[in-house]
Amino acid sequence: MPARLRPAVDLVPLEAVGGPDRAGDLARLYDRIFAPGAGRTGAWFLERAHRTCLDWRASAVAVAGPPNDPSAWCGLGLVGRPPSLAPVARAAGMGVVPERRGCGLGPRLVAAMLAGARRGGACALEVTAHPTLVPFYEALGFSRGAAVETWRAPARPRDRRWAPRPTDWDDPALPRVPCGEHREAWDRGRRPRTLGWGRGTRALAAFVADVPAGLRVVRLAAGEDTPDADLAAALAGLGAPAPVFVTGVPPDAPIRAILVQAGFRLVERGIRLRRPTVPPGPVPAGERPLDKPRSDPR
Repeated sequence: MPARLRPAVDLVPLEAVGGPDRAGDLARLYDRIFAPGAGRTGAWFLERAHRTCLDWRASAVAVAGPPNDPSAWCGLGLVGRPPSLAPVARAAGMGVVPERRGCGLGPRLVAAMLAGARRGGACALEVTAHPTLVPFYEALGFSRGAAVETWRAPARPRDRRWAPRPTDWDDPALPRVPCGEHREAWDRGRRPRTLGWGRGTRALAAFVADVPAGLRVVRLAAGEDTPDADLAAALAGLGAPAPVFVTGVPPDAPIRAILVQAGFRLVERGIRLRRPTVPPGPVPAGERPLDKPRSDPR
């Protein structure tokens, strides 16, 4: 449909859209934007919302019709508020359906996310973007930060030396290995648990949780006397019936070479960007908390 004939698009708080199967409708919208045919369910969306500490009031849905009609939804901007990142908020997903791209809807969604995060008390919004999307966010005032990578190993048997073991996230005897994510990604994940390898100053701990694609290693910790060879051997034995993912790996971290030795391969790289929720100087006209209905469909 030509742009001039399309219905106007408004931005509505996530908490104000949908009907009895809101979670399922949002999962289907997520599929339309990011992975057509993936078949995600409402349970998937609710689990993801819990894990990312989704702020339903700060997040927005783009609608080209009645807010309770999922067929009118054409984009979303999700804001997460993990307490361990406070006072910074983190984007939990932003995208537009293919037929609405290129019409300026993306910047409007980002503006709504910034405004929503600001209303919730966040001082900044952090985004992890694919490298090809970095110019889009930089044009909107975001500053480039560190790169982070995700590494994957195929499904394989787990070495019996890895065993469930209660280990505190902040155990001072097990310094954090430079990789991983914030704590809520673990303790709000699916079946979070800690696996241990070795004892004393050569002990290792892996904070893991299940994800639909396999097993996610959210954080690694190692005793101060653990040699790289032991860490590589342990990671090679950290198997599961499905693939194993190690996330949040800095490209210049020593763990990168160890992952290669352990049979992992790089599958994704993202760039973290950040923008204050209160920009210097006058607030741009497009940066209002929620858009008023527009007569101009463009």
